[in-house]
Amino acid sequence: MSVSEIEDLLDRFQKLNTAESSKQNSSNMALTSEQLKSIIEGAVASALAAQEKSFEQKLQEVQKRLGGANISTPEVETYKDAEIIIGIACSETLDIMKSLPDFEGKNET
Repeated sequence: MSVSEIEDLLDRFQKLNTAESSKQNSSNMALTSEQLKSIIEGAVASALAAQEKSFEQKLQEVQKRLGGANISTPEVETYKDAEIIIGIACSETLDIMKSLPDFEGKNET
């Protein structure tokens, strides 16, 4: 039951209460505020119980799906750590480093 439905229900009870009290003596048939409050609390409690039941069913369905899922993890290949061997010079040129301009901490605009 949504909030708007509960508000509509409350309006109906208030209209019923007003109509009955105008027709007859207010002590005979009119709903007291405690009765109205208990009716609304009962409606809200039943609406919440229905929503909770629906939520629990959906949660159990998702748990069943996940429980039966076959989730495989990809195999991870690790690389060997690089070894530093003293006495072997690097034969690769560092041209990429040469192509970068010198930066002295000043921004040009």
